[in-house]
Amino acid sequence: MEGEEVLSTKHASGSPKKPRKGRTSVPTAKGQVSLQAIHQIKEVGKQTHLRATKTRETYSRHIRQARSWLQSHFPVEGTPQILARTEDESDVYGDPGFKSAFVQVPNQCSDKALALYLSWRGFQENCSQSTIDGIRAAFKILWDEADSAIFRGDWHHNDARNRWEGNPVLSAEVSDIVASIRHKVSSQGAERTHSGAMKKEYMDRILAWSESQCSLQIPFQYVRLTMMGFQVLPPGEFLGKNVKLKITRHLQHLACGATAFTLWTRNYELVKLKRRDIYLDKTAVDGVFMKYLQGEEQSLTINDLNVYFEIHLKNRKGWQRKLDKGMKEADL
Repeated sequence: MEGEEVLSTKHASGSPKKPRKGRTSVPTAKGQVSLQAIHQIKEVGKQTHLRATKTRETYSRHIRQARSWLQSHFPVEGTPQILARTEDESDVYGDPGFKSAFVQVPNQCSDKALALYLSWRGFQENCSQSTIDGIRAAFKILWDEADSAIFRGDWHHNDARNRWEGNPVLSAEVSDIVASIRHKVSSQGAERTHSGAMKKEYMDRILAWSESQCSLQIPFQYVRLTMMGFQVLPPGEFLGKNVKLKITRHLQHLACGATAFTLWTRNYELVKLKRRDIYLDKTAVDGVFMKYLQGEEQSLTINDLNVYFEIHLKNRKGWQRKLDKGMKEADL
C-alpha cells in the first residue's frame, strides 16, 4: 500500500501542467482611441496609400490650376467679368455659386464651370489628351470623395430632395466636351504621325524611274519565254546573275508599290502579308498575264477582264486581334 501511494504520488507530481489561458485584455476607457481619431487615421491612410505620390501631386496641381483660372474671372467681390451672351445661354455665369464651382462639394454650376475650363485647355491652349484626361480624373476623384457617396454616379437633380447629386464630371456637357477634344486631338495626330496617302503623280514618278533603270520589256521578255516553256534561253540570250538580281528587285518593288497604291494600304502592312492572306486563281491570272505579255490585251474577254485576286487585310493591327479575342472570350 505504501508503495502504491508513493507511485501514485510520483505520477501525480510528474504529470505535465496545462498552460493557463491568458485573459483577453479589454481596453479601458482611458486608453481607448476615439472614433473621431480612428476616422482621421482612416482618411490619412486612404489619402497616403490609395494612390501613388506622384499621382496625388499631379491631381492636386490640376485642381489648383483650375481654381486659380476660375478665380481670375472674378476680380472684384465675386462679380464675374462681362461675358458675351447668346440667346441659348442661361444665366449660369451670373450665378453666385459659379465662383465656388470647384470646391470640395460641387454645386449646381460645377458641371458648366468644368466644361468651360476643359474647353479652354483643350481648344484654346491645345493641351494634350493626357492633360485633359488628368484634369477630368482629378475632379472626378475630388467629388467622388466628397460628402460620403452623394456625389458619385451620373450628375442629376434630385427633385424629391431639391438638390444636385452625382458627379459633375459624368454630366452630359462635360462628357461631350471631353469627346470633342479627343476627336480634335485624334484628327490632328493623324495628320502629324501618319503617312500621307500616295498620289497618282507620285506613283507615275516611281514607274518612270523604274523604267529608266530597268525597262519592263527586259523582264517581260524573259517571263514570256519562261511561260512559253523555254527551259533554256535561245541562242544569243544571256541572263547573268547581276541582271537577274536587278530584274527581281525591280519587279518586287513595282509589284509591292502598285498593289499598295491599288489597295490604298500602307507598305509596311503589305510586306507582312502571308500566303494565307492572298486568294487567287493562278491559272486564270496567268492566262490574262500572258495576253498582256504577247500584246493581245485587245482580245481580252469580259471574263478575262473580271479576273482578280483577293488580299485580306483584316486584323492586321495588334489591338484589333486583341479586341476580337477578348470579345470571343467574353461571349464564351
